[in-house]
Amino acid sequence: MVADNSEKSSTKSVANGSLISTVSCKDELPNAIIVTQVPEDVFDNTEDKANFSSLFTAIEKGIHFDFLRSFRRVRVIFRLVNNFLIDLKKNYSNS
Repeated sequence: MVADNSEKSSTKSVANGSLISTVSCKDELPNAIIVTQVPEDVFDNTEDKANFSSLFTAIEKGIHFDFLRSFRRVRVIFRLVNNFLIDLKKNYSNS
């Protein structure tokens, strides 16, 4: 991981030698998630693909999907970071 040493973020060293950056502005936040272990049906069946996609398009209409069949993953790219954060909180706060 490459650390940004600009004024926007501060970098801290941790025990295993990797770096942790503190996010200080919204522009530094990720705008994508990678969904793993996606069932094969999502790649093979257009109805299943549409159902999968609708889970995210309910939050934002302009989402981009990269279906990575060989890895059984889907990268979901949000246009707005706020929508990404809403989805992240909604889907992962109960885990």
